[in-house]
Amino acid sequence: MSDDLASQKPQIFFIIMLVCVPVCALLIYITVGFYQAFLAGFFGLRLIIFAYVAQRDEKVRDEKELENEHFALVMVMPICMIVFGLWQGGVFGREDFVLNKSELSQVSGIIPEKYTYVGGYKAPDRYYLTISDVRLNCAENDKDYCKDVYKYARKTATIYYQPKARNGNLVYEIIVNDIKPFALYGFDGQLYDFKRVRQQENLRLVAYFVILFIMCFIFWFGSRDFADYLEVMNDEEKAEYDEKHNKPQISSPSIRDFRFLGSMMYVVGLFVIVISFLIGVYALFVQKFILLFVCIIALTLSILVVQKSERDAEKRHNERLGINDN
Repeated sequence: MSDDLASQKPQIFFIIMLVCVPVCALLIYITVGFYQAFLAGFFGLRLIIFAYVAQRDEKVRDEKELENEHFALVMVMPICMIVFGLWQGGVFGREDFVLNKSELSQVSGIIPEKYTYVGGYKAPDRYYLTISDVRLNCAENDKDYCKDVYKYARKTATIYYQPKARNGNLVYEIIVNDIKPFALYGFDGQLYDFKRVRQQENLRLVAYFVILFIMCFIFWFGSRDFADYLEVMNDEEKAEYDEKHNKPQISSPSIRDFRFLGSMMYVVGLFVIVISFLIGVYALFVQKFILLFVCIIALTLSILVVQKSERDAEKRHNERLGINDN
């Protein structure tokens, strides 16, 4: 009974990863956010593919390639995911909070009627409170343009802020000069909120690392002896495999094998692939997730169109030369 269970270990490992990855990605989405969950899901998909390859009954030509991939999945990619989590969590751009009001910068001016919008193609969308040409934010990690201040438009205000914080000039206190001056945003209250939000960020980072560690540990524990279950080809089987997969490509299609519509679809598909990839990189950089999702769909469809055009051209080429596809 134990021998039967041992022989089925690769299949059990594959099923476990098939369940583990979606669950971990869902937990990251709930506790941290979509962006981290998307990357964790992509990384987890590579783990599932490896588990699937490791559990197949087919013989492998060279187990060294799988060993190198296993090392990358166990060591390299988790490190990249950790660095990404720290970057996405804003750890690298954090500044210490100012604990003494006298250390803050100060600006005075007239409160505008609405916020200032800055965005477009070169940067993520941002909304600011602008006083005397100084752009201000009332939260460290959010696009908070001090929404409570605009009902006092056209009145003068004195603002104490920390320059060059993670999200720009960070507001600690706003004194509105009404009939009787009052603090719309108080120093102590703002500092307390900043610390509370940063603590929540740290807890989300811890949750992200814990879930990522669980997923990686399960993968490592289930695959640490995967090489013991692989069947490697002997020299004769390797020669037969190489002959089958490295034979001359006598049936490669040429441009005349593409019909007009097929050639147009092929060229347009290649163009869309390049453009979608470039725009997708930009969308990833400026955190425009809807645009990134559209680019992924366009890229997938374009690849399918190009592959369809290539298959049709290859089929016509083989028919013209009388080559049997089999």
